[in-house]
Amino acid sequence: MKKFYFFMMVILVLVLCTSCMKNDGDSAKLNDIPEKLTGEQGENLLADAEIVIPRDIDLSKLDILTADWLRMDSDKAYELFSGNQDLPLFQESTIQKGEESVERNVYEIGESGMLGVSQAQIFLWTDQYQLLRRSLRSAFNAPVVNESLSKFSADGDLPFMTREKAAAETRELLAEIGLITCDTYEWRLLDAQTLNEQEMIDSMNPEEPPPADWAQEDNFYYFIFSQEIEGLPLVNSIQLAEGSATTVPQTTTECIYGKNGVVGVNLQNFYTKTGVKDADVAIISLEQALEQIKNKYNNLISDEPYVIERISLEYFPQYEDETQTGYILSPVWSFRVKCPDQITPDSDHLILSQTDLVLVDAISGKIIV
Repeated sequence: MKKFYFFMMVILVLVLCTSCMKNDGDSAKLNDIPEKLTGEQGENLLADAEIVIPRDIDLSKLDILTADWLRMDSDKAYELFSGNQDLPLFQESTIQKGEESVERNVYEIGESGMLGVSQAQIFLWTDQYQLLRRSLRSAFNAPVVNESLSKFSADGDLPFMTREKAAAETRELLAEIGLITCDTYEWRLLDAQTLNEQEMIDSMNPEEPPPADWAQEDNFYYFIFSQEIEGLPLVNSIQLAEGSATTVPQTTTECIYGKNGVVGVNLQNFYTKTGVKDADVAIISLEQALEQIKNKYNNLISDEPYVIERISLEYFPQYEDETQTGYILSPVWSFRVKCPDQITPDSDHLILSQTDLVLVDAISGKIIV
């Protein structure tokens, strides 16, 4: 009888060890993904992509989360961005969030700037930001790699502060108002020379105001951060194509940092975890998600290839039900794909390349956006 029990214990240990090895293997299949994807991916598709995924959590299974909208600390935001001044109130209004009405106060700051604070939305448009916003009108609220911002460098540091320190200080300010962001982000150097070149292009339009004259010391860092929940970033609406099919409020985390600190901020539509809808859901591999991208772009007719430039694993907010009052956060594979320049069929007008953001449901494998 003792031999029988010993024999059964040996079998049980072997089964448990085999199970653990299998789980470790499944986990490694995702967590051992390389940092880059390069080369041909089909007839019309190339890859030169950075793969941005967390390397310190098990990615073989993820939770589908229930969520509510995040209430930011509006009083703290006013304290941080007002410059310790009593700003004149410009407007009082409300923002509708589901069934709630959220108060928003907008203040005058500087000669033409505005500071708007509420629990749902915060924006800081200083005088400098207003000028930048005009110069980069096609850049704001659009992908960071769009035509205007792509003219600016994403390499090096500015004289007044390193990029890493400027990003760290900005993220600390966001954390003080309740917004936790990922340590990976997208950015550009808004240097005076390129800003003036853009102003000269704009000045050719007689309906535009006179161009700004940016001095050499007028340099800025432009940051797009992503909110972090459970170790993953949330899809940022600033990356979604205009007219995207999704109607769920997407996050926007845009900040501009100059020699005197933060000069521009756009923050809205953040989420907070309230629970777990489905735990430890198996997700598809990068290879499976990539097949969906290949099917989408290899069927398109083009003289030049489409290029995958960035891949990441993120949470994507969706409505929990038709009442549109609660949310779920589901994992998605996110692909940034640069499209080739095109000539319109009815003219010789050149359409400059745009960048698509394609989201693949990491559970069903279907393209969402």
